[in-house]
Amino acid sequence: PFKEAHIDHIQPVALFGSDRMSNLRTLCIRCHALRRDSTHDRLRRKCFEKGIIPKNFHDLLWDD
Repeated sequence: PFKEAHIDHIQPVALFGSDRMSNLRTLCIRCHALRRDSTHDRLRRKCFEKGIIPKNFHDLLWDD
């Protein structure tokens, strides 16, 4: 559902990305957690604990 969509920074703020619309996109929680980005480690852990992503999620990680 849209109310559960996540806003993702294409270029992470930690790596000098901005909050401009051109650097933002919406993702479902599963896709957001599986994005290959070290800043998503905590989100991945929460999603794993809640059963949103499987135990073997490493094969599902994706890059831009």
